[in-house]
Amino acid sequence: NPNLSAIVFDQPQVIAFAKKFIAEEGFEDRIRCVSGDVVKDEWPRGGDLILLSYIVSSYRPQALQEMLNRAHAYLPKGGGIFIHDFAMYGDRPGPRNAALWQFANLAISASTYPHRQDEIVAAMTKAGFAEVGMRPHIPDITFLFSGKRL
Repeated sequence: NPNLSAIVFDQPQVIAFAKKFIAEEGFEDRIRCVSGDVVKDEWPRGGDLILLSYIVSSYRPQALQEMLNRAHAYLPKGGGIFIHDFAMYGDRPGPRNAALWQFANLAISASTYPHRQDEIVAAMTKAGFAEVGMRPHIPDITFLFSGKRL
């Protein structure tokens, strides 16, 4: 859709790569890049859809709830949120590949947290999102959660 635009908001090292990729694809006029920390910094204005991809699994439950509260307050009525990330089944035995990723990532980051699917759905609902849903995305590893601000 030629009428779509986007804002990439991420750490400076990610933004440097994103700008290069966006330029190579010829989308500089439609995609704006802003450096920042999703937890600490003010989010760039103008979005009506938020995608948090591989972000949630880097934060503990309290930080996740605060991030979702901010997302809900940020979005206009009718805006939406997608969360794409690793998530564990309710009793946390898997999915196997998601569990292996979580275990391996603990060696890199002590803030890694193995959220359960039901915990993410509950946090989205508590933040005020409606029509919260979840479905597998990458088989046996990630899920896509969605919600809407009414």
